[in-house]
Amino acid sequence: MPKKLSSAVVGTLAVGLTMPLTANAAAADTAPMNVAALSTAGVDAPATGLTGLSSVDVSASQNATQFRLPLAQRTFSYTSPYGSRCMPTQGASTSHLGQDLGAADGSPIYSVAAGTVVRAFSGNRYNTGFVVVQHQIDGRTFHSAYLHMWDAHTHVRVGQTVQAGQTISRVGSSGPSTGPHLHLEIWEGAWMHGTSHNPTTWLAQRGVDLRASASTVMNITNPSACNYWTVNSTPLRATASSTGSVIMQLGAGATLTAAPGDTSNGMVRVNANGRIGWVAHSSLTPSRPAGGGTVPAANVPQGTSITPTQYRTTAALNGRSGPGSNYAVLQGLTSGTTVTVTATHGGWMKFSRNGQSVWSHGDFLSRVSTASTDSSNTSSASTGD
Repeated sequence: MPKKLSSAVVGTLAVGLTMPLTANAAAADTAPMNVAALSTAGVDAPATGLTGLSSVDVSASQNATQFRLPLAQRTFSYTSPYGSRCMPTQGASTSHLGQDLGAADGSPIYSVAAGTVVRAFSGNRYNTGFVVVQHQIDGRTFHSAYLHMWDAHTHVRVGQTVQAGQTISRVGSSGPSTGPHLHLEIWEGAWMHGTSHNPTTWLAQRGVDLRASASTVMNITNPSACNYWTVNSTPLRATASSTGSVIMQLGAGATLTAAPGDTSNGMVRVNANGRIGWVAHSSLTPSRPAGGGTVPAANVPQGTSITPTQYRTTAALNGRSGPGSNYAVLQGLTSGTTVTVTATHGGWMKFSRNGQSVWSHGDFLSRVSTASTDSSNTSSASTGD
């Protein structure tokens, strides 16, 4: 029976996660970035709106001049850094707009500067908890955001004034997270709508060294490409839009690759067996699904040869590498496409298209009458296999 890790060890191993965002993160420490509005796609989107702070009285005369660590010195690990990365778990971002600090569950979280609490949202398994503090620094507005706590109301309430180093919450692991940790964000202007800064650089410029204060610094590097799998049947689209034209329908467990941070509008640009397109962030996972993946090409049966016969698709259809939904999707066919079937296997039919030998299920193929070329037998049925 495997041993249960202590909360301190789990915190050390925690990988930084945050809500999926709509813009690519800048990898360089010194490069701030402008970020579009928060995407609501994915299981970690907050359940509250992000607009309107009229009920919170923030005095512009309060000028923060002192800065503190967000966690006690030597009690945390410096883990997943700011910038582009491979998604560490389903629902996590690939554009990481914060710095992660792994710590024991329940460790106190401190405000990095004096300010006013403007957001507090308690998390759960699916939603990331957060506390947001607004600061006035040298006449400019900044926000520090602290994510992944379970209960955001243990120490503060919205509208409350806090001081640098004051306890505002406790470390948790709500939302998509691999273990207890603090995800710290710094924004100039509005949270999620302003300019994102690397917290390590921003605090270092104000005399606070996150790396030197950590008990462990984990040197996490990204590969040139990330491996992902689809968690459900999902379309591969030509543009980063949920209404973009469909290149093909991907089956659950399809293997994909992507560049770290290559996201836009809640979509991730992926390579699906040589076809480049966009897939919804919420449909991807970095772990091969149990029983998922596709059957190797060497195991594809040849089928029973028949006299070449023309058929027409009656729905938007997947063309797979073998006779079954557990084979890789090679291409997509629109409704009304005419193909020449050369073999069958069970209820599946084999034909060549675009230089590839593919299989589709016979339930979505209608034999073309030799006496007529009428195409009225097409259908607007949903995508089939």
